[in-house]
Amino acid sequence: MKASYFTMATMLCAQVRGRTANGVFLPAELAYSLPQPFQGPEAQNGNFSTNFVNTQTQNTSVNRLLRDARAATYYAFDEEFYAILGGQHPPLSEIGSQDPGSAFEAGVWVPELNEVWFTSIGSSPPTYISILDLETHSVRRPEIPELRDVNPNGGYYFNGLVYFAIAGNESALAGATGIVSVDPKTYKVTSIINSFFGLVMVSVDDLAWVKPNASAGATSCAVPGEYNLFFSSFDFGSEGVLGFAPTVLPNAVWRFSPQTKSLQGVISRADILKPNGLRTDPTGSYLYVTDAAFPFNVGGGANSSGSGAIYRYDLDRFCTPVNKQMVAIVRSYADGMHIDDYGRIWTAEYDGVIVRDPRGKVLGVFNAEALLGVEIAPIANFALAGDKLVILAVDRIYIIELGQNVTTPERFSIP
Repeated sequence: MKASYFTMATMLCAQVRGRTANGVFLPAELAYSLPQPFQGPEAQNGNFSTNFVNTQTQNTSVNRLLRDARAATYYAFDEEFYAILGGQHPPLSEIGSQDPGSAFEAGVWVPELNEVWFTSIGSSPPTYISILDLETHSVRRPEIPELRDVNPNGGYYFNGLVYFAIAGNESALAGATGIVSVDPKTYKVTSIINSFFGLVMVSVDDLAWVKPNASAGATSCAVPGEYNLFFSSFDFGSEGVLGFAPTVLPNAVWRFSPQTKSLQGVISRADILKPNGLRTDPTGSYLYVTDAAFPFNVGGGANSSGSGAIYRYDLDRFCTPVNKQMVAIVRSYADGMHIDDYGRIWTAEYDGVIVRDPRGKVLGVFNAEALLGVEIAPIANFALAGDKLVILAVDRIYIIELGQNVTTPERFSIP
């Protein structure tokens, strides 16, 4: 049946180049102790949307290291990063010649089809969906009429379906914002959430499903047979991005349980001003949320209620987020996020794709400075697909073969 949909899909030509990634090891001390005097990139151009490795010092050796890092695929701060890569020069494939802005958000691995689904940049709606075949490295754009004008954004694969966060359209009928599921084999679309007691949802950005924790003595998400969907929503217009859903409800993180037929706000904007990326750990014990309160929008000092940061919440037995903890403050802001099977935290930031250990220590960075082919946007998201990292680099895609199987399909299905 899928073949009939192929005839309706736009096939995108792509130039694929295979090579190996190169990297630089930076002493961890450079993250917090630089030779003085030094000048960070924010002082050079007046904002935080630049890379740490653009920092300038008067130490020749340090400057040489940072210069080499600027040109490298990655830079590492810890030896564990090489264990993730499987060595210093992992295989790297570049899939170029994508439409500008087409490779930006979602990054959804569909394991049974060996595909990654992703969405285009949100600053010029309407957004659209594309699909990368990990076997052939071909990219196609499926024709899904129900999603043509509603601006799909973040995504998640769960139990055989691809779920999309719908950012909505200010000119569309109320109800276009929310969550939908798509059958990846038939492209059938089902609306899951489109309102809250008659109110239009604020633009939905990202989502994640949590299974019941069946481990002995579990105290988190432990109600048998109940699984929960978390999603983040915030006012896109506050960033100056127009064309999306009207602002009626406040920014929030929400929880939906299909078993109890309940939709509830569980994290308010008083806790996280602008909730963006959202994921759970492999055990379903924690919920991670990024706050995309950009320093250059809300200010970096004490007069701002939000922080560009990553937070972790414990999930209690009813799957309610409790015990908020800050895992990391980020240099600019963190957007898309994934948690691998080892509990490591991967985030898309202005510097690139940053990998932290479960305690928040930066292990290494896949460098946006070297990967971005155009400068219309930062890297917003990526996919972890078994032993592959798929980086959505705006007008191109990079596939890095890792030395570890960082995600397994069992995490995304119900037994």
